[in-house]
Amino acid sequence: MNTEDTQKPAFPCDWICADSMGQQVVREQHFGLTIRDYFAAKAMNGMICQIFSEAAKSRKDPDEVAKVLAHASYRMADAMIKEGGKP
Repeated sequence: MNTEDTQKPAFPCDWICADSMGQQVVREQHFGLTIRDYFAAKAMNGMICQIFSEAAKSRKDPDEVAKVLAHASYRMADAMIKEGGKP
């Protein structure tokens, strides 16, 4: 997987405008998240309840738990991007 795969927009949007000759031109515009950020957020959503519940029971440092959760979420996102590129 290369960086280009992870930096694709999660929600690309095409818009049409006219060039100086009056011809319609389609331009792609990107808003907000990369596809990697979007997948990481989705992965985190599934993991967060269980992980923080277990951390509270064992009295682990919440900041350390959050750091581990963020790392795991991006690892999941990278795996999803890699798997999605397969035929």
